[in-house]
Amino acid sequence: MINFYEGKRNDVKITTSSFNKLWKVIVVNEREEAFSYAENISFDENNEDLYNVTDDGEVETNKSIGALQKTLKFLHRKANIFIQQYGVNTLFLICARLM
Repeated sequence: MINFYEGKRNDVKITTSSFNKLWKVIVVNEREEAFSYAENISFDENNEDLYNVTDDGEVETNKSIGALQKTLKFLHRKANIFIQQYGVNTLFLICARLM
């Protein structure tokens, strides 16, 4: 958490309705949950990516499907670079329950 910088591509806020349910699935049952996945199919008039959702995941987030895809790819690449160069895993899931 020392080098965490909140920004457009540095984090994904999980907005799944039940924190307890998500915690039980991931931590207690040690199962994976998936984000929605989409294929880039074209561009709109503003040259923005249009996506066709191919798999509705169980995890809801604060990002659109396009922004989520870009952020997850960025985080994956960044984490792999740190593992290859320094042998350190820098990708973590932080669970904070707000009252």
